[in-house]
Amino acid sequence: MMSSDFTVNILFSFNIKIIYTLLVQQLPQIITQYVDCIGPVAI
Repeated sequence: MMSSDFTVNILFSFNIKIIYTLLVQQLPQIITQYVDCIGPVAI
């Protein structure tokens, strides 16, 4: 029981790191697309 919980925790934190890294890498592109979509409407 303990060992499986430990493995799940490692996998979970590993996934968080990957998701965080992907988000940080994609963020400028996402912001640019968002501004491109919303910009003309806001103005």
